[in-house]
Amino acid sequence: MENFSRKREKAYYFIAEQAKKLRAAPKYKYDKTIDNADFISLDELYRIKKGLADPSPELVSKMKKLLQHVTSESEIDEYLVKPFFSKK
Repeated sequence: MENFSRKREKAYYFIAEQAKKLRAAPKYKYDKTIDNADFISLDELYRIKKGLADPSPELVSKMKKLLQHVTSESEIDEYLVKPFFSKK
């Protein structure tokens, strides 16, 4: 069974890889995406990367808005929700 620290690191790398795809997304509009995305805490991303915190429900919601043109909600749920919230 995978430990929580490793799950958190995988969640971070999923976010990072999806964010890299934004520039290449055909429907991506930088100005519009930024306007639709609320503030995303760099501290929270850092804590996830280091395996110290689970993605918050607020972060998940913001990621769904920000990444809507590069991935599906179900894929986001697979990395950011199911490993952390489905057993609580």
